[in-house]
Amino acid sequence: MAKVLDNVRIVLVNPKVPGNIGWSARGMKNMGLSGLALVDPIEYQPDEARFFAFGAEDILEKATVFVSLPEALRDVPVAFGTTRRIGRRRRAIYYLRDVAPRIVSAARANTVAVVFGNEERGLSSAELSHCDTVVTIPEETDYPSLNLSHAVTVVCYELYLASQSDSLPPLLNLASREKVEGMYGHLRRAMAAIGFDKAGGRDLLENVMTSLKRLFGRTGLEQHDVNFIRGICRRIEEKSEFLPDSWDDDVPAP
Repeated sequence: MAKVLDNVRIVLVNPKVPGNIGWSARGMKNMGLSGLALVDPIEYQPDEARFFAFGAEDILEKATVFVSLPEALRDVPVAFGTTRRIGRRRRAIYYLRDVAPRIVSAARANTVAVVFGNEERGLSSAELSHCDTVVTIPEETDYPSLNLSHAVTVVCYELYLASQSDSLPPLLNLASREKVEGMYGHLRRAMAAIGFDKAGGRDLLENVMTSLKRLFGRTGLEQHDVNFIRGICRRIEEKSEFLPDSWDDDVPAP
């Protein structure tokens, strides 16, 4: 299962403490993961992080640095965001142990990202919107905040355990993030064409899109699924007499 874990990318968004970057690399290597990405990290001297990596310096040396989270996820078909905050305005959240087998299953044929926010605030709602599924680690309510590197290590541990199972869910060859985002944009236009942006205001359309993203993020989408959904959207646009100037070449006919 080493190859499976090689397809999992740990993404740290705007980490503030060099030690946490090093400790995260160490936790990753302990559990057999090797792909680390840093989004807009604080400026630091490499030796600061290497001191805490202690044997996982190779992971730090191979780590990729990105300016933004969308850039870090551009080649990732499916991303799992992490949070400890559960609120009415937040999307549905799943426990890590329940989701870990899905992450490992998706990694059998795809690059998969697990995204962590920084030490001060975690992932914002805007950052979580770039993730397909949101997961949390159950904690003692009297002290519910894990250190960033500790959270990374716990996630890597659960992924390692899931990778040892012989009963993984069926393999999916997921559509690219670019194709899925194009589908979401088409869904938004189709929903607007039949009045979702007028019946109850813009919030209704946003709520519909949030629910659809939660549904599709939970199941995963292959390319033929994306084509099927975009075909439905195209038929909706035709029937509603909402005709764009041109359709994307890859949108199937209804």
